[in-house]
Amino acid sequence: MKKTILYILLLTLVSCHYSPAPSMIDSSHESPIFEQFKMFPLMVTYTETNEFEDFFTLTFEFTHVDDTPLSPDDYVVRFPSYIFDENNIPYKISQYNIDIHNHESFFVNLDVAPQLDTHSKKLMIPITITPSLYEEGYLFTITNNESDNLSLGDMHLHNINIDKNHISFELYDEYQQTLNRNISYDFMKLKENQKVYPLLSNVTYKNTGKLIELSFAHSLEYPIELIIHRTTVTLPQWEFTFIVDVN
Repeated sequence: MKKTILYILLLTLVSCHYSPAPSMIDSSHESPIFEQFKMFPLMVTYTETNEFEDFFTLTFEFTHVDDTPLSPDDYVVRFPSYIFDENNIPYKISQYNIDIHNHESFFVNLDVAPQLDTHSKKLMIPITITPSLYEEGYLFTITNNESDNLSLGDMHLHNINIDKNHISFELYDEYQQTLNRNISYDFMKLKENQKVYPLLSNVTYKNTGKLIELSFAHSLEYPIELIIHRTTVTLPQWEFTFIVDVN
């Protein structure tokens, strides 16, 4: 088992895109539990808390649900320097350890101090994930003519249609909706590890997305590896707040 120790990156999280922020948790009522974050193919799951003499650890498992290889280098993971319980009692994250067990998953263990207060029942743990594996674009694999809808992270292809050397689909980009601005893209196919650009491309803007029409020099053969690269923005940051039961 390979073990890498990384010191915590200080980060101030002022909002949460996918779940309630800690300030929104009402300790006088039963608060919800959010122990899993999904952004296909990534899934992050809180697994356990372990208590020691003067600190405790929180463990999260990172996996790809489609069984594609996964490395800690695929995602930049950030936690804040402090997390809070439902009573706003602060706990300091001193460091986190990454345990690599295989090519399909890895575990992140947070070292947190001091000991858990006896009245602490739930912890709010913000996390920010930058998908660095999409630095060169999102690689969609179209395996057959029944691959009508595909998703990778925050990008979705609907109504995929293949006709000889032509491909069309509806592109829905959650990142663009978050930014509330237009984004430019490069489209290309991957053939024998070489990027092939279309001869013609047409983008038609719709209310909730874009209709993309591409024409290549040669007929398309399955499996088709299609790369979509955002050219005018940096990588997205996925924000989520875990609410875990430590009672």
